[in-house]
Amino acid sequence: MRLSTREQSQKIDKLAQSEYGISAEKLMDTAGFKAAQEILDFPNIHHKNILIICGEGNNGGDGLVVESYLKKEKIMVRAVLAKDIESSMIAEADIIVDALFGTGLTRPLNDDHLQLIEQINLSSSYIVSLDVPSGLNCNTGWDFGTCVRADLTITFGLAKPGFFINLGPSRVGQICICDIGFPEDLVSRTAATHSVLLKQEAASLLPTRKNISNKSDYGRTVIVAGQKNMWGAAVLSSRSAFRAGSGYVYLLSFDDPSHVVNLTPETMFFYLKDSVQEFSEFRKATAWVVGPGLGASEKTFNLIEELIRLEVKSVLLDADALTSIAKFKKNNFKLPATWIVTPHTAELSRLTGESVEEIEYDRFVALQHFHKLYDCQILLKGFHSVYYNGEHFSIINSGNSSLAKAGAGDVLSGIIGGLMAQGFETDSATQLGAFAHGLAADLWVQDDNYVASLLTSELIEWIPKAFKELDNEKT
Repeated sequence: MRLSTREQSQKIDKLAQSEYGISAEKLMDTAGFKAAQEILDFPNIHHKNILIICGEGNNGGDGLVVESYLKKEKIMVRAVLAKDIESSMIAEADIIVDALFGTGLTRPLNDDHLQLIEQINLSSSYIVSLDVPSGLNCNTGWDFGTCVRADLTITFGLAKPGFFINLGPSRVGQICICDIGFPEDLVSRTAATHSVLLKQEAASLLPTRKNISNKSDYGRTVIVAGQKNMWGAAVLSSRSAFRAGSGYVYLLSFDDPSHVVNLTPETMFFYLKDSVQEFSEFRKATAWVVGPGLGASEKTFNLIEELIRLEVKSVLLDADALTSIAKFKKNNFKLPATWIVTPHTAELSRLTGESVEEIEYDRFVALQHFHKLYDCQILLKGFHSVYYNGEHFSIINSGNSSLAKAGAGDVLSGIIGGLMAQGFETDSATQLGAFAHGLAADLWVQDDNYVASLLTSELIEWIPKAFKELDNEKT
């Protein structure tokens, strides 16, 4: 689903006026009318007391228009400027419409606004925010000191990136997107950099598996992973590649991996001593996953350089592979554009030199910085993970805090690698794999399990359920 940033939303608004002759008054009237129509659909709305709290900018103007349309329908409604609000008004309201600040907010809230928003949040009212919950940074998903916790956000034109990452999902409530008349060609050319991957879109990436086929039709995933005391990561990644549909999975390691054969009997094992070309199936391999439990070493870095020299197309780097790059890379070290790296924030910090705090403050800017340094594609893991290919950001709208466990990233790398092995392009494999990984955790929690109790080995058993859910979404 297409999203618009603060800057893009403002540009669409201005160009609609200057290039298409749609007046600001018309846009505001349409926004207020559409929001009022949504509110009118609430149960027993004629018996509700509605308070609209208005700021002094355009968002407040939207609120006044909402009031005018609700009054025409004989609704008990009152619009009041924020500076004139009294505690008794908030206490008496069944529904509060938040029309304080829209997308334009870029500064910390003052004390009066902080206190007002806290009063709104502490009320028992149903809260509707217009365009953006006031106080939310619509680009980053963080707040400007505090933020309205909406039950419903009625947003205009397009949803915003900050609705889906960081604090955003816990602040926007249900999202209603209202078309207020922006021309489609204007929207598509102006808001072209951010999207959120929803279930139906993830499902569209999943191909139909043919009955007349064999294991060679579904690729060969090479997992270079594991070492003494770290074989669990290799096993988790290998099993997950099979769960994603890979026809063959090979486990290669600098240590002899044969003693873990009973943990993943479907996998073929190879003791890698000097060069990946020693691996007898090298030319047949269709995707490589390098790093889980492998050890951060110059040997690992040299293997990465060898894969670059051999022009291997489909490679995922994770965990110790990323730490090895950070430790041993030379100046101007680049990775092929078809490769994908899957760091968490601390690993990305080591790769770029930015602090964890800087990265978390604006994940989109951090990913742009990474791409300028390394050229390849990246999936920054977290809630919700963000994919970037140098031109477009995709927020993965699945997953929960049950994934905050050792080994969850190893499962993810195996899923993505298994999809790449089957012929998926890197971008499709990464987005589908990340969504399925998060969906597996969502389904586990929905099955009446406590969110903190997921074992990573259990997560693998929910991968088939996640793919089945996506397959059902297609029909």
